[in-house]
Amino acid sequence: MKSSIKIKSKKNRKKYAYKNSNVIIINKTNQNIHLQIFSFSKKRILTSCSSIEKNIKSIFLKKGVKTNSFYSCYIIGKILAFKILSMKIKNVIFDRSGYKFHGKVKKIYDTLFFFLKKKW
Repeated sequence: MKSSIKIKSKKNRKKYAYKNSNVIIINKTNQNIHLQIFSFSKKRILTSCSSIEKNIKSIFLKKGVKTNSFYSCYIIGKILAFKILSMKIKNVIFDRSGYKFHGKVKKIYDTLFFFLKKKW
């Protein structure tokens, strides 16, 4: 990522801090995808989900899918959505962390809010 994109994402996170809300933060690498829910009011990570976790990795191995594919984005988004519902978190802001809103980032967004809107 370019340094200007990182600066913009830091500025956006400062805006979220004033709202005292929960933010879903994405981190992508070439092999893995990581999602975290950060609470600015409690100043800590509430929950996280990653393609490195043993439970999730076993799903990918059974299906014969790479950990950085569209299917993995769907599974990780679905698992994080159920974690959000189990923790009874109501307000969530989606932070794309400077990544463009297409491809895997959009797939994560679509699956997260599809399952959240279904249950809320």
